[in-house]
Amino acid sequence: MAANPRKRPRHIEAEHGRALVSWWETACKRWGLTPNDLVHVPNGGARNPRAGALLKAEGVRAGYPDYVLDVANGGYHGLRLELKPPQGDAPRGNQLEHLERLEKRGFCVRIAYGRQQALQQITEYLTGVGPAGP
Repeated sequence: MAANPRKRPRHIEAEHGRALVSWWETACKRWGLTPNDLVHVPNGGARNPRAGALLKAEGVRAGYPDYVLDVANGGYHGLRLELKPPQGDAPRGNQLEHLERLEKRGFCVRIAYGRQQALQQITEYLTGVGPAGP
């Protein structure tokens, strides 16, 4: 049986997310923070209709950014990070709406394509050096 050529690489974004969190567990100490300061919002993934309905009733909202860093810095209330796989598509629709709304409310919002960009953007946000800074 031939592989489906349209099938996307399996769980690439999740692999980058795990690598990002693994990096954070050590890196956070540089800034006097803890591993618990960076939180993943598990809005994605396939779920059966019942599970999806229950999560929606509990407040899960499609398109909310993947990672939350509730550390005020550089005039921002915190960082909201949307993680995409390298070479991934740009956010659209409800993802852009969430990012724009959060930015208007004083959060630093970023889109990272892969773990390297994500850790760079977190570092820039926390140090105030580079594009993610003030």
